[in-house]
Amino acid sequence: GGGRCNVLHDTSKQVSTILSGYPRGQRELSGLYHKRFTPSMAREWFELRGVELKVEDDGRMFPVTDSSQTIMDTLMNAAHQSGVDIRLRQKVDSIQHLDEDNGGGFSVQFKDGSKEKFCAVILATGSSPAGYDLAKSLGHDPLVKPVPSLFTLNCKHAISPGGILHGLAGVSVPSARVSVTIPSSPKTVTGQAKDSNNNKSK
Repeated sequence: GGGRCNVLHDTSKQVSTILSGYPRGQRELSGLYHKRFTPSMAREWFELRGVELKVEDDGRMFPVTDSSQTIMDTLMNAAHQSGVDIRLRQKVDSIQHLDEDNGGGFSVQFKDGSKEKFCAVILATGSSPAGYDLAKSLGHDPLVKPVPSLFTLNCKHAISPGGILHGLAGVSVPSARVSVTIPSSPKTVTGQAKDSNNNKSK
């Protein structure tokens, strides 16, 4: 969202319409969106915590502050109030599934050599190869090969004072055409583009 946090899509639309915007993952999200935590429930969750949301012409929803910090602060405050223990800079080296004789659950070993036992583990490591390795060590192989839905182009020089993109952070355009010249495989892509801090997202 260009630093504003595109937190939801127009919750007045049918769930099936919202799901149609996910060419991959539509089936996996269907149960969640229909039964467990619907888009309307998500909006109510934020509004109950004082976050006012707005709907833009293209259906995207943002906090009226136009700042992603609003959403980050709300999520962090909710986590702290619920007693979530957030640990930074604590790398997981390995995860072992424990059998019933050892009480079940999982033993997680950290980089500093310490170990802790948990009843459940959720892997949310994005595109990190380390995350894939941990999943495979637990028997989740083969994994579905990931494909890009959003990618960035590093434009640090272009956004510096005097650069052609200087001052455009946060600007989003509905239709853009970008040509990238690569000797072995020239590419031209068309679609929505936005300037997000030091990168161009497509």
